[in-house]
Amino acid sequence: MRGRARPGARWRVTPPHHIVRRSFWSENGGVSRGRSETSEDDGDRGDATCPTPACAGSLTLMFESGRPCATRPITLGELDALTVGRASTARTAQLSTVGGERRLTLEIADRRMSVVHAQLRLTPEGWSIEDASSKNGTRINGLEVSRAILRSGDLVELGRSFFAFRDDIPHPVRSDTPEPPLELATRNPALARQFHDLIAIARSSIPIVVRGEPGTGKEVVAQAVHQLSGRSGPLQAVNCGALSRSLLESELFGYRKGAFSGAQEDRPGLIRSADKGTLLLDEIGDLPLECQPALLRVLQEGELVPVGGVKAIRVDVRIIAATHRALDDMVARETFRADLLARLTGFTVALPPLRARREDLGALLQDLFARHAPSRTESIELSPTAIRALYAYP
Repeated sequence: MRGRARPGARWRVTPPHHIVRRSFWSENGGVSRGRSETSEDDGDRGDATCPTPACAGSLTLMFESGRPCATRPITLGELDALTVGRASTARTAQLSTVGGERRLTLEIADRRMSVVHAQLRLTPEGWSIEDASSKNGTRINGLEVSRAILRSGDLVELGRSFFAFRDDIPHPVRSDTPEPPLELATRNPALARQFHDLIAIARSSIPIVVRGEPGTGKEVVAQAVHQLSGRSGPLQAVNCGALSRSLLESELFGYRKGAFSGAQEDRPGLIRSADKGTLLLDEIGDLPLECQPALLRVLQEGELVPVGGVKAIRVDVRIIAATHRALDDMVARETFRADLLARLTGFTVALPPLRARREDLGALLQDLFARHAPSRTESIELSPTAIRALYAYP
């Protein structure tokens, strides 16, 4: 689509001329387990992995010179040190092994960054960052530091470029794994694992429940699943909390002519309109109890009876239910049917609030700008004050 960015932009790896080369960045932009490295002394390290939980972690570039970007996390667990500085042209990454120590050098296209700006190093306390006498300083969460121990969620500011640090490990990405659609791209490890499983079952007819607070992207996830499903029918959506009980039943199941006052002709309803496609039931927790047995019949038998009708009609529809409510609690209070919930939850996705996936801020803004200002996406640059405020927003 025009103006839309790839969900996992790659770093350009530019190793020195004497090199044992393996792909450090996977083809779809994820960090692979392999490396591109220059070896002066491999020692006994071989393919050793992170020996202790303290060395696990990731660093995600969210803004490059103030412009939002969608890079994949850099896994720190296989490194001893990471140096960040200014690139002459494009963003690059170079891995080397010196004296048995694995070092990654990142160069960022940010003219406000020094040639060697800061270094991250693994210490007994965890990952530390130290300013390398840079011109514009190093800031953590807006405060200038000369040296600091990084904590999960810290916002690292070098020049006009911003990174998110996490102390857990990104979801591993195989080099032959297809790139996820932009709507299901995330740098949050727990969410990435859920999306990986969701993509795997997208082409099935398994019903899905998407849980999350308002504004977490439940409808976006439903749209992505429908696009991946390969189903020939359309995606139909209904907000169960926006219609009265009488209207909801006729909207969902359709009606026959003369079924009620004003029913001048047959109407198929949203479920039949979604035949061979997908039906999104937004705010399923607001579905009245009296409508729930008919929906259960659709899930169990693949058929429905329109309002005012007597003959069952076969339908082939994949149902995705979205809610911000605790449906288990509703079952306990007998305001939601246990058998319906059991049928709906073939697969469940729990979307975290945006405040719990701050490392996705750059990618989300890049997509937002691409959707609403495609001709200006590359030129939009946010101020440090704006980026700090967005990252810290509760």
